[in-house]
Amino acid sequence: MEYASRHSVCATISKNPLIDCPASLLKARKGEALPLRNILKAERVSSIMLRRASTIKPRICSVLVDGQPVRYEVIGKGEPVIMVHGLCGSTRWWSCNINELAQRYRLYLLDLPGFGAMNRAPGGFKLAETAHWLLKWMQGVGIQKAHFVGHSMGGHICLQLAALRPEMVERLVLVSPAVMLPTRPIASFIWPLLLSTRSLTLSFFMIVCYDTLRAGPITLLRALQDLMVAQHTSLDFQAITAPTLLIWGEHDAQVPAMIGPLLCQRLSDARLLIIKRAGHTCMAKQAKQFNAAVLAFLAGQVVGD
Repeated sequence: MEYASRHSVCATISKNPLIDCPASLLKARKGEALPLRNILKAERVSSIMLRRASTIKPRICSVLVDGQPVRYEVIGKGEPVIMVHGLCGSTRWWSCNINELAQRYRLYLLDLPGFGAMNRAPGGFKLAETAHWLLKWMQGVGIQKAHFVGHSMGGHICLQLAALRPEMVERLVLVSPAVMLPTRPIASFIWPLLLSTRSLTLSFFMIVCYDTLRAGPITLLRALQDLMVAQHTSLDFQAITAPTLLIWGEHDAQVPAMIGPLLCQRLSDARLLIIKRAGHTCMAKQAKQFNAAVLAFLAGQVVGD
């Protein structure tokens, strides 16, 4: 697998008219609509349409977790950084960030159970068990301590892990972490997520749609249900000691940016960065600013307010 050039998946083109129409249609160009089902029906979508080009070649590895093989990718050299995707996601959601971050750090990318290339977990997806699963994966790979970058649901999982085993977390970057969410209908999350990618490239929109369909309704609904339940259970914020950078897109419709200051107050060492002209996928919409902020923070510089 190769990684994204600036002119493919990760380019941010605000003039690209993606979706402003029903889910079954995708406006590729003015006056032309393509059936979404035809774009997404073939497995070759992931290898051809979403091809990533870079001089940085990943090392494909595998380790057993609970008796099941888990495929993961390692890119770059330096201190370990574990990238944890969110709901509907996969490792491809970091396509806009890998090239820059891997220049200074050794990135570990893996799909969570039931998402991306991972098979559904035995017994179905369980959010409460995913942090423990990730700790087992770290032990299997031999990682004793790492930085973490988590998006949305992945940010929630990173917080759980940091509370369970604070000694294994160096620094946390949480991108619109799905915590302290207001109560809302489960079905209201998916469609706004698709709409939030309308100002990105066609390629990134296809990543979102393809990964959503591949996860399937059972995994998605179970994950959303678990997220809603998790909002009413106590997360031990006092146990989290790692320096934390919270990053939010100012127009995030899934996890509102107003949660950022509230979460900052709950964490002992946290700063907040609001990225302008971005929504829930700010790591793709404003990749240059996002990458610069993450690199600076991981290097120990002061980022955000």
